[in-house]
Amino acid sequence: HVSTAAVVRPDSQEEAADEKLNYLLQPHPAQVVAIFRLLGLDQGGSTQLTNHLAEVLTGEGKSVILAVTAVVLALLGYKVDCACYSAYLSQRDNDDFCALFKAFSVDQLIHYGTFNKLCEDYINSAGDVRTMVQTCIAGIGVQPMQPTFTDTNFKGRVLLIDEVDVFFSSDFYGNVYKPLAEFKHPKVNDLVEHIWRCWKFRDAAALKLSQVQATTAYQELSNAVPGWNDLLTECVKAMLCDVKTFESSEYVVLNGQIGYKEMDGISYTVTYGYKTMFAYLKEFDNHKVSRQQRDNKIALLINCGNFSYAEIPKGYSCILGTSGTLKTLCPKEKQVLAEEYNIRKFTYLPSVYGPNQCDFSGDSARDVKIETSTGHFRAIRNEINHRLQGAQGAERAVLVFLETKKKLNELYSSKEMRDVKDEVNTMTEEASSKEKENLIRQAMNPGRVTLLTREFGRGTDFKCFDERLESAGGVHVIQTFVSESVSEEAQIKGRTARQGDRGSFSMVLDETELEKFGITEQVLATMRATGARHSTICQHRAETFQTNHNDNVASTILLREVHQEAMNFVFGLVSQPNTTAPAKDFLLQANKA
Repeated sequence: HVSTAAVVRPDSQEEAADEKLNYLLQPHPAQVVAIFRLLGLDQGGSTQLTNHLAEVLTGEGKSVILAVTAVVLALLGYKVDCACYSAYLSQRDNDDFCALFKAFSVDQLIHYGTFNKLCEDYINSAGDVRTMVQTCIAGIGVQPMQPTFTDTNFKGRVLLIDEVDVFFSSDFYGNVYKPLAEFKHPKVNDLVEHIWRCWKFRDAAALKLSQVQATTAYQELSNAVPGWNDLLTECVKAMLCDVKTFESSEYVVLNGQIGYKEMDGISYTVTYGYKTMFAYLKEFDNHKVSRQQRDNKIALLINCGNFSYAEIPKGYSCILGTSGTLKTLCPKEKQVLAEEYNIRKFTYLPSVYGPNQCDFSGDSARDVKIETSTGHFRAIRNEINHRLQGAQGAERAVLVFLETKKKLNELYSSKEMRDVKDEVNTMTEEASSKEKENLIRQAMNPGRVTLLTREFGRGTDFKCFDERLESAGGVHVIQTFVSESVSEEAQIKGRTARQGDRGSFSMVLDETELEKFGITEQVLATMRATGARHSTICQHRAETFQTNHNDNVASTILLREVHQEAMNFVFGLVSQPNTTAPAKDFLLQANKA
């Protein structure tokens, strides 16, 4: 019943205008099996959920599986958090299935969000930690609140993870989430503006801690927050550091807001300490933000603790999820899943569409080209020209994935692309959701070339409805760098030959960028002589990945105690709202500059 409701819908609002596309989609038996397995229907009548991950290949219905599973769990009384690495993809899936959730009256029990949003909700389960810190410094008592994670109205909370391999990347596993509380006061404005003036006039002597502490602005602020002078000193140290380095953090300014790259999008809520504050001051001077927008960002930034991403899933009663690349997890990663998260059950679903039709021969000069730095862009352009030509002279579509926005802009502005620049689309994190959808549709037109950053190699749904494109050989994907993980490469490759369609994949690499994988000139010579190109890259990548993963595991172990201290601090604010001494000690240590 839930599956039927999930698939009786158009693919999007735009496609709903075309009655031919507003049809009934029948769930594939493999998708139904995945849902049954995740729900534990194969456990002989047991009602106990078991931690479980399922591999569903790219483009084969992970979103539907997660949505239907979420509805069934919510109907059983669970609260469900669907976690994804991408704000864009998370919002897309939420929009696609919100009508389904409302139809079953479970929309208040199912929440889609990023891993960062997951952390935010978890650490604020006992109350808004930022507000509690602000009121603590201001000398206002914190009102006790009931932790929502112990709410008896729910049997428990279930975590549904989309693409678990991303969770093991260095962005999350082995890293921490740092919520910052903003303490605002007129005297803070005076102090910040003094530091800003010293920086603008390059008065290095005035940007020393002792000189700042001697100012009237500092003394008046210190008097305004009695008992917090040690914390104020640490905040000023951080300001003096960040005012000298804030320009090194790449950001964008749009509609008076400063944003930073976050996965495949731009986040206007992410703050990089005082670097963001000083960026607002600079852009105000450049007339790109208003005075009100600038003043809204002037504050003392208080780190409320270091919360380990790796510890957050352990707070759930059950962990379920899907991934397009579960088989690419290394033995050490599976060991972590088993020992740290009690995930020992895996399902590997066969393709809904039969054997994959992606044409790629890794150990061939045709599909893996290794070039010098000076010839890299020319080789990419030649590969584009060659791959655009399909069967019987028909044109194909080509997607070119680059490692960074900087590399993408360099290629797009290069002399090699000059004559076709107006005919090439570019897709970066700065595009709005609507712009991304339009670019994705245009990318599937015959003859179209699209340059994309690596983030769009995962989860982006390139749908081919053009029979001309399919008959010409389908979409061709060019990857211009070596992914640090096998899973990312598999995901980028998975942007073509989707849902049974034809397609092909190739790599055009800069030989100097292979050095970070331990591929020396001697190894390169052997690769060219023997033809063992992709296989050699995979071998060296595996060794490098293993080293990095071991480092992440070590960091995660060290962070357990730090995370627990942060959680104890939060619950202490609630249970002892009028006791400031422990809070002072914790915040001082957490904000040591």
